[in-house]
Amino acid sequence: MEDGREEGEVLPIEDTLKVDALAAIDDKDLSWFADLLELKTQWAIKAINFDLASAGEQRMLDLHELKELWMDAYDCTSTYNAKTKEWHDQRLLKKEFAKGDKVLLFNSHLKLFPGKLKSKWTGPFVVKQVHPLGVVELWNKEHTSLFKVNGYRLKVYYDGPINRAMSVIHLLAPP
Repeated sequence: MEDGREEGEVLPIEDTLKVDALAAIDDKDLSWFADLLELKTQWAIKAINFDLASAGEQRMLDLHELKELWMDAYDCTSTYNAKTKEWHDQRLLKKEFAKGDKVLLFNSHLKLFPGKLKSKWTGPFVVKQVHPLGVVELWNKEHTSLFKVNGYRLKVYYDGPINRAMSVIHLLAPP
């Protein structure tokens, strides 16, 4: 026979459908195939419930839900950052400087060239004027120059002898 089977041989139903479909394609009569394809796509759309209006509405609902989650996460991070900033600000030491105080200046450039014996503090400098917002105007005796720095880069310089009085406590043996 022309489809590759011997006379009297019976094919299973699946193979018979394949042979019939191939014969129809060979005959160039594809109108039934287009109808079949259209019916299958309509069935698939119906099975999936592919309604474009409801799909678009569902997509918008999903986007709004995602936006709400994003806003909740943003609110949580902003409150966390505010509480952390408040906690750190409470632990900052308020440095009060007056005119005529001697101070040391932190030299941040020495961080680039670390050394065991290099001091990161330079000075002493004399405070000439204290401006608002922590700006301090310093005077250097050696170079007779005035310059302004942030007050957080300064610490008080204690000039003169330091009283290091020691007290001795005698402990008695237990009775």
